[in-house]
Amino acid sequence: MSTGGPIRPSSKPTQLPTAAPESNSQPVAEGSTGKRKVSPSEEVTPKLSLAGRRKRLGLKSLALTATGSRSISKQPSSALNESKVPESIVNMWGRLESNKPEPSMFSEVNVKTAYEFLSNKIVADTSVSLSGSEQKLTPYNWVTLGGQKIGIAARGPVSHEGEDQRGVFLRTVVEKECNAIVNLATPLEGLSDYIPKQSQSMEFDNASIETIEKLVPKSLEEQSKVIIKSEGKSKKIDYFLKGDIANRAAADPKQLIALAKKMPAFPIMVHCKHGIGRTAMFMLTLALVRDSDLTKENLVKTVFDMIQQGRECRGYFLERQEQLETVLKVGAELLGMENEELQQRVSQYLT
Repeated sequence: MSTGGPIRPSSKPTQLPTAAPESNSQPVAEGSTGKRKVSPSEEVTPKLSLAGRRKRLGLKSLALTATGSRSISKQPSSALNESKVPESIVNMWGRLESNKPEPSMFSEVNVKTAYEFLSNKIVADTSVSLSGSEQKLTPYNWVTLGGQKIGIAARGPVSHEGEDQRGVFLRTVVEKECNAIVNLATPLEGLSDYIPKQSQSMEFDNASIETIEKLVPKSLEEQSKVIIKSEGKSKKIDYFLKGDIANRAAADPKQLIALAKKMPAFPIMVHCKHGIGRTAMFMLTLALVRDSDLTKENLVKTVFDMIQQGRECRGYFLERQEQLETVLKVGAELLGMENEELQQRVSQYLT
């Protein structure tokens, strides 16, 4: 495990020459039903008001769901709609909630953190700390699921009230040699502001980032090649944005699987807003996609155990039962399992 002060951008975007396209992603192949064999392996805009962002994205309305999360009227999908969760999954969620692990948290009140974040809210055993004489902690955690090292689960980097977390975020990506950033926050949440326009760069205290190529330049789904520099080191990585999942909402299992198959090798940095809901759904999806021992018989137990492991690593891991349903459907999709059989196997596991 490896691990200051307010950080401010030091310059405006500058025009840089365009680099040649390059791709080093290593997709993971899906095998047959039963046991599966797998192979190893935003354009920044000026700060806008909420109305301005809605106008830029062409959104007709921004509504609040019953749980208080935002839903977007543009390109509506089932992932953003409230649906009745089957009783078997409700019961499984109840068992998960009643058997939450209690990871060790930092208790020292004088522990130095990379930015304004309470140290007693950071899981001790998996915390990511920055190198150097101060060894400052970040509210990020290494996540291992089913024996697989997945990467770092992070809070989305924000800039507000004189504190800019983007420099710490980018420095962590370089120092821990991450091969990709996955951003699962919606554009309305303002957590894509560290990605510059094509052929431009941005600087945040001790780190800079340059976008050299936009491979998928959609507003809610983006893939880019970026170069991040920090403390004399440079790292060329993939940046993925999937910005159509509302905060605390479920997602389309097929879309999560498709994104997971684009991921390069460990480690990757994954964030949404708090790094516990959408981030957990995606990390669990990636673990299932890469699990060559996954079968119909062990799917439910595998998901249950992975969620518990994620909570041991992160403290919180999945926020709602709808997100649990998404993860189970990911496994069912990978195994060619019908929904009725999935519900039966969940019920059998709980008995």
